[in-house]
Amino acid sequence: MDDDHGAADDIAAIFEDYTGLSIAALEQTLLPGQASDTGFLAPGERLGEVIAADARRLRELGVSRHALADRLELAQLWHERPAERSATLPGMSDDFGGSRAKAARLAELARSTGLEGEGDAPFEIVDELAYAGYQEDPFFWGQHRAARDFDIRSRRHPQLRIFGSELAVPLIRRACFFEGRVPYRIDPELAARVLGLVA
Repeated sequence: MDDDHGAADDIAAIFEDYTGLSIAALEQTLLPGQASDTGFLAPGERLGEVIAADARRLRELGVSRHALADRLELAQLWHERPAERSATLPGMSDDFGGSRAKAARLAELARSTGLEGEGDAPFEIVDELAYAGYQEDPFFWGQHRAARDFDIRSRRHPQLRIFGSELAVPLIRRACFFEGRVPYRIDPELAARVLGLVA
């Protein structure tokens, strides 16, 4: 989907095609207690309207959802790196816990965002919670799972923070979905400020 989503009905139609569900059935699964305890949409919210409003706000700010998702992912990879390194076995190269793909992704994101090291970043993860279970991506079952939440703070304005799930990265990147009025919603403008994409 483009950042210029168009009408909420058009967005709903895209999701119907993508998931194979009617928009009513999809929105029902996004409510609290369905695909997730806390839900992805609050009762009465419409998926197309939520996405259209957030995409509009990003356009007004001049921020790409891809740039925002890249910085979220970069923060998460930086944060997990020390733990991954400590799990490296003797004789295994220090390549991010043996995962060359993760190390390559970290390097790619660092280059594309211009943030070569954590010290360059205008943000930092201040807390992360890991869970024994996981949350499935509500639009792409079996492909994206989340088992960690994060709390990211702006270094420039420490009072500005965002809290969310690692599932936010694919939801924002692929669908410009920041979630509705539910506990895991990430406000796009606040996220852009915390991640240093706007002043």
